[in-house]
Amino acid sequence: MSGQLENRTLTAEWLRQNHELYTAATNHSFIKSIRDGTIDVNNFKHWMEQDYHFVRELVRFVASVLQKVPRNAPEHDLDVILGGLTALESEITWFRKEANFWQIFLERVTLLQPNKDYCEFLKELEREDTPYAAAVTAFWLIELVYCASFMSCLEEDAKTPYELVSTVKRWGSPEFHQYTLSLKKLADKALENASDAEQKQAQKIFVRILELELKFWDMAGFVLG
Repeated sequence: MSGQLENRTLTAEWLRQNHELYTAATNHSFIKSIRDGTIDVNNFKHWMEQDYHFVRELVRFVASVLQKVPRNAPEHDLDVILGGLTALESEITWFRKEANFWQIFLERVTLLQPNKDYCEFLKELEREDTPYAAAVTAFWLIELVYCASFMSCLEEDAKTPYELVSTVKRWGSPEFHQYTLSLKKLADKALENASDAEQKQAQKIFVRILELELKFWDMAGFVLG
């Protein structure tokens, strides 16, 4: 019965409606190259440079989601979002350590246009007039795309290079998967209580995030060159 109810949620419906775009975003050639062990280390370093600066903006966005949590919401809801902020703090520290290992100079990185576009979109979502339902749905989807992508790199037949295992485990671990499920529950509950206008806004944001995620992977060099 719970599975049937799960399939009736707006998030499940939107995933079905945008299956092709979602699959493209979670099964990108960059991810495939990690999974089959053929990734060019320069492409990986290029992605790390850009993603570090994206995460810095993501912190601000998640902080804005935290502020939007309804005051009458259960403490658990607040704890889930707060847990995301704590994880992002750890993630930034991890990026800096990895940058030292890979000899990446993060302070010298120039943001490419797809990254700029994504960060600008997050800034738009940080505004006070963005409904909580739309904001928490966006947060869930951003994390889901990374989780679904990197989980494939940990499958039994994956040939992920040893030096990249710690990277894929950050977002492909069972623990992170459980966190995305917790976020999904918050999004589903918020959307259920949202107005029709707020639901439509959240749906547009849903599609836009998938488009931006796809372009972000492209920055690794497989499409943009």
